[in-house]
Amino acid sequence: MRRGLAPSKVSSRASCARCKFSQVSIQRATNQDGTTRYVVRWREGGRQRGRRFDRLADARAFGAETLKEWLAHWFAVDGVRWEKNARLDRACVVDRWIAPYLGDVRLRDLGRARIIEWRAAMLADGASPYQTSKALGTLSAALGSAVDNERLPANPCVGIIAVVVVRSQTFPFRWGPQALRGAPSRDARR
Repeated sequence: MRRGLAPSKVSSRASCARCKFSQVSIQRATNQDGTTRYVVRWREGGRQRGRRFDRLADARAFGAETLKEWLAHWFAVDGVRWEKNARLDRACVVDRWIAPYLGDVRLRDLGRARIIEWRAAMLADGASPYQTSKALGTLSAALGSAVDNERLPANPCVGIIAVVVVRSQTFPFRWGPQALRGAPSRDARR
């Protein structure tokens, strides 16, 4: 067995209530030195994934946390360092564009495809490209913090290109003698 762990016969399987095809298993494994660890296994994107924990409670809690719960924790812990306007701005973005769409999704179920679908749903529901890009940036910051706190293995927002904001090209009209220097004379226009 990898990393000196021998699986025991005790295991538990839990099916995700929100995702009918997703299954998580928790297995007790014994290290070579006799200590017990718990291995959480699941399938993601057609691949077998796993993570090890020292405590059974941590193994059971892993993967059960929703994005809404993580966002509340993120605001409570990291939000203290933000300026007042940044807190208000991020709270508005979370309340309007992130929580209603992705709030009930488990952190470990957030993948690149789901983020891209969310971005498309926001645009379909009337979000401007600027609002969509701002929401993607806020979500990326929150999930980056989740990676730093070992709640996610990687940030699924990394590499997703923000929606391009198209600006019309305008030229200011110049008043005064500078505008008239390059203008053709009345005689040349006839």
